[in-house]
Parts: sequence; structure tokens; C-alpha cells
Amino acid sequence: MQEAWPELADLLQWKAKCGGTDVSEAWRLKARENENAKLKRMLADSKLDNVALRDSLGKSGDAASASRGGGACSWPTK
Repeated sequence: MQEAWPELADLLQWKAKCGGTDVSEAWRLKARENENAKLKRMLADSKLDNVALRDSLGKSGDAASASRGGGACSWPTK
């Protein structure tokens, strides 16, 4: 029951912030805010992964030119 009190305090803050919203709307708002925070973390992780991949390819190379054969390991021409 101790964990319910901070949630109740959050609920009352949202109720004060949102005016005439009812309890179910406040819980939905909280769920959406939590999901939004999760998605923002996932996006940040994805951006960090992209930066790490670019750094691992080197400053001058990128994945697109390497896949087209523009890198150092291209097929020999006749």
C-alpha cells in the first residue's frame, strides 16, 4: 500500500494540471507519458547505435558506399 501513495500524489497533480479530467483519463495520460518516455529512450539508443556504426566504419567511409563497392574492397575490373 505504500507504493500507492506516490501514484495518488501523481494522480492529484495531473488532475490539478488537466482541470476537469476524470480518473480514467488521468491514468490513460500517465500510460501514454510512460510509453512516450520509453519510445524516446528507444530512439536515443537507436541514434547512439547509428553513431557507433558510423564511427566503426571510419570518418571517411559510410555503409552506403561500402555496399556499392566504393570502398577499398571492390571487385577487380577487366
